[in-house]
Amino acid sequence: MANQSVQKSPAEPEPKFLSYLLSQEHKHDCYFMVGNRKLIQPERIGVVKKMLMAHSEVLRAELEESKLAEKDYVPLEDLYPDTFITFLKYVYGHDTTASLIFDEADNLLYVAEKYMMTVLKSKLSARLITLVSPDNICQLLNNPACYSTLELQSTITGILEYETARVL
Repeated sequence: MANQSVQKSPAEPEPKFLSYLLSQEHKHDCYFMVGNRKLIQPERIGVVKKMLMAHSEVLRAELEESKLAEKDYVPLEDLYPDTFITFLKYVYGHDTTASLIFDEADNLLYVAEKYMMTVLKSKLSARLITLVSPDNICQLLNNPACYSTLELQSTITGILEYETARVL
């Protein structure tokens, strides 16, 4: 499961349509049960299925062609609800990647890798390059997605090579 965010990024004004799409009071056509019951209380989060499917072939296959599409909800135990909400904001058109703090960007990179979202991975990689340091590099190394972009890989290698003592 991706790491839980400790802090939040600075608040940015969100478009009005976003609160409508994220509101759990409105009818959605698909629901995810997000969170691992052993760690937190999972949350049922409604989504606009077509928007998720438009951004990811993996989600398209999961939601259209698999048995998951026939269930009342899609289990998503490897994410925290706040990370999934950040992901939905991106999918719904509100890109906050440039203002995410380290934990949020790290967690969202995991989601981008999981759903094979190349553009999002690239944006998050660029953001993490500006945020990674000897103090937080070990956390990033626990995320298998950090090895998927050459630029981020190069930054990680540089920190490990030249600042080994600080990392340890």
